[in-house]
Amino acid sequence: MFASFPRCTERRQMGIVVQMRRKLTSPPVVPVVAGLRIRHYGGPADIQRWLQLRVQSFAGQLPAVRPWTDRDFESEFLAKPWWRSSQMWFADAEGARESVGSIALALRSGKPAIHWLMVLPEWRRLGVGCLLLAELEQLCWRKGMRKVLLETHDNWLAALSFYEKRGYERVN
Repeated sequence: MFASFPRCTERRQMGIVVQMRRKLTSPPVVPVVAGLRIRHYGGPADIQRWLQLRVQSFAGQLPAVRPWTDRDFESEFLAKPWWRSSQMWFADAEGARESVGSIALALRSGKPAIHWLMVLPEWRRLGVGCLLLAELEQLCWRKGMRKVLLETHDNWLAALSFYEKRGYERVN
């Protein structure tokens, strides 16, 4: 018997995971974005900031991301053997109480991978994503890691375009 596949509209809503990678050939240049401060994860208060950022950043995306709890954050990050607070960055706008972007560096089978790059919709196309990505790539460069991996969804066209413009190529 053949497996049943979701109807076309259901497949479009689920999306297909796209794997991408970039080979770093020179030290990344970290851009300056006026009005932003970059910092690392600073403790339990950042969990709620990250969860709120995740909800707002992925609102309306298909496939949708399900709501997370503190426990989800802990199992996705804090409980992982690769987790280091110095491998998660937050972009904070001057005078704002909430973060406007975040990115984390994961290690998958010992290889560096972008883990949850997020930017609030109203802060997109202002350099926040480029700044966060450059911070992550600069750390990889300093540690001698020359290939950076990531996964995204084929339905997230803005994300695909963002990564492709920065030299990431599809693997699958």
